Amino acid sequence: MIVGEQHAEIDDPKAERIIKAYLEQTPITVPDLRDMRSEIKAYFHPRASAMKMNDIVTYVYWTTKDLGWTWTELDGLSPKMRQPKGCRKSQPPGKKRVPPDTALGIAKKRKPSQYNLFIKSYIAKHRGDSDDAKEVFKAATVAWGKSKGRRDGAKRGAATRAHKRAAPERKRARIERSKQTAREIYDEQGQDPVVALRRSIRVPKKRPSGGGMMGDSDSDSD
Repeated sequence: MIVGEQHAEIDDPKAERIIKAYLEQTPITVPDLRDMRSEIKAYFHPRASAMKMNDIVTYVYWTTKDLGWTWTELDGLSPKMRQPKGCRKSQPPGKKRVPPDTALGIAKKRKPSQYNLFIKSYIAKHRGDSDDAKEVFKAATVAWGKSKGRRDGAKRGAATRAHKRAAPERKRARIERSKQTAREIYDEQGQDPVVALRRSIRVPKKRPSGGGMMGDSDSDSD
């Protein structure tokens, strides 16, 4: 029963089948419990040999989220192949049921930079069958350093860094302009604009009316 109740809380049409076919039946017999376990195993827990890599990753994520599995038996195991950088930095299991695209290896790749395109084009033009790949790549990087694209990229990078460094100064100038505008309004109208705005939107306090008390006193006097 505990296994059935755990899987009944999963957001999946197959879980509704478990609820209606077994958990809502009273009384539930031992053969029914065996059938329920078999169905749960077939629906939610297929053999690892029958799953692909992305299926296994998805399985780890949803069992961690829905069933609270910790997968501590995997701690300390070294991967058999090199893991992609995006996979290593992806969100770990536990917070979401569906794994991120980076963990599945289907995340959209960023557009190649001007450097990537230049190096690829240079190697395709200058590398022969007998040339050393390292020497060709070294020559490509030297050529990139002398190219117009490298100089343009350096200029854009320098302009971006200068823009970020000047951000605090721009903020201070914007605040000073706001203060100067407020001072000009004060000189023109003879009052602080902030105070005037607060006074214009101030809600008057309600004064207690003595009608009820007067009525009570009159009735007492009568």
